[in-house]
Amino acid sequence: MAAIRAYSALVPKVSQSGHSTPVLGITKAGDPLLREALFAAADQARRTDPQLAAKYKRLMDTDRHHESATCHIATTLLTRIATCWRTNQHHVLRDVDGREITEAEGRAIVKNRYKVDPKHRDAAAHRRMNQRHIQAADRKSQKSQSAPTPRPTTTSIRTTEVA
Repeated sequence: MAAIRAYSALVPKVSQSGHSTPVLGITKAGDPLLREALFAAADQARRTDPQLAAKYKRLMDTDRHHESATCHIATTLLTRIATCWRTNQHHVLRDVDGREITEAEGRAIVKNRYKVDPKHRDAAAHRRMNQRHIQAADRKSQKSQSAPTPRPTTTSIRTTEVA
């Protein structure tokens, strides 16, 4: 399943420096039309599928942005699609307890249990924006992050007289 996610490019970028763990977003190395289709499908699926809606609500409750949460849902949806292809079975809509449901039941469950409050969504966006401003200000005021040398320097500055 990791290969299909990598092909879709809905996987996070990785920094191999070892000095920091920046948030880099998705790789965007795969097919952009596939990514766009998966994003649109995930946005619709979370409105019908209680399992996806529960995950979306959990992500939004942890101050994720709508697009970030939808990308997470898209990777889950892609994994489901690949599993259905591999097993040659149709997808069955289920409640969070595993019980089979109809599309109408799914929409009703999502509407009643997993609605994200628009005020919470707006407040979370403002908190994230304020946090970014604070982090940017902190980075500007910090000194150089160069690595310390393992031993004291032995070079000295030589001055020469010009005659």
